[in-house]
Amino acid sequence: FDLDDTLVPTSKIDRAAILHAAALASGDELPAVVAARFSELLKAEPFPPEPSGLDVPAWRTGLWERALGGSSSDGRAGASPAARQAYEAWSSERLSSFRFADDVDAMVRRLQSAGYKTGVLTNGHADVQRAKTAACGAGSLFGEERVIIAGEHAEQKPHASIFRVACAALGEPDGSATPVVGTSPGPHPRTRPSP
Repeated sequence: FDLDDTLVPTSKIDRAAILHAAALASGDELPAVVAARFSELLKAEPFPPEPSGLDVPAWRTGLWERALGGSSSDGRAGASPAARQAYEAWSSERLSSFRFADDVDAMVRRLQSAGYKTGVLTNGHADVQRAKTAACGAGSLFGEERVIIAGEHAEQKPHASIFRVACAALGEPDGSATPVVGTSPGPHPRTRPSP
């Protein structure tokens, strides 16, 4: 299975967490305006450019700084208190809400009980996706060895190599497994990972 917007409603969770953080940190500006600005910045540049030397939290704190009307900072240390507060609130809120719905958990368990081998294959930055898979308990439901973060490998979906990694994790190294339930019909329209 894919993770974001397949097993967990990531977009909905992100929208709510962004608005929550913007309401805490926006000062005199309308939270919806700050939230929209941050969402656009995050969509355009979810991860630090290589080789910036910035980690994802520092980069995203800088995005909050820009969304709040400040100049781009070089990370958390140079960011305003409001930007640091917004990043912490957003990160905390999104991860605390990042859960499998009961019907998703039940569906996966029914498939497993019927003899299907199940796993998660998700694109994205390794640190970001590991935090999300930990928050929703993917390792407990699928088994840690069956939670594949494509950002920890040479290529992400839709490249064949990452599907071979997933098949091997399911005990099907010859590629005879049938991957993947996900959100994109047909060929994946982009290889850029989700935020």
